[in-house]
Amino acid sequence: MSNTLIFLLILIGLVLFFGTALLAGVLAAPWLPTRKKDLKRLLDLASIQRDELVYDLGSGDGRLLINAAKQYGARGVGFEISFFHWLWSILNVWLSGCQGRIKIRYRNFFREDFGPADVIVCFLTPWAMRKLKPKVAKELRPGSRFVSYSFSLPDSQPVAVSKPESNSNAIYLYNKPVRKIGNK
Repeated sequence: MSNTLIFLLILIGLVLFFGTALLAGVLAAPWLPTRKKDLKRLLDLASIQRDELVYDLGSGDGRLLINAAKQYGARGVGFEISFFHWLWSILNVWLSGCQGRIKIRYRNFFREDFGPADVIVCFLTPWAMRKLKPKVAKELRPGSRFVSYSFSLPDSQPVAVSKPESNSNAIYLYNKPVRKIGNK
């Protein structure tokens, strides 16, 4: 293999690694994993039921979906645009034995349909939350839940907020009410 080809392959690898991580940070959030001690609190607040479909927007290393699958029997779809984190999460899902329940997609979640999800989870910047709000309002199905770690949806009233201690990260739960037919 020539030196030029090796250099070109290394350059492409660096662009994929750093360029897509930078893109993820600019579009939605830099990678900062949900604290392990907060995962259970987040998943409990979401009231995940067996076989429900959980979307993780910016799924990072896949830990949230792996926990949802193992502890609650959920199915999951993660969306990740950082090439490195996408590969890392696929490996983590495979190592966890949850590959039959979880799919990790190398995609921009702003371009995905949220309709199939029972639960949508995210840990995004306040700027990304403002951008996401109209999409959530339009595509969240009645009866489904939206859970945000650390940042709230702007100008929206959560159904519940979990912040057990002053130094805990807040977790916000929103849901789209089920329309009642007939008597009010």
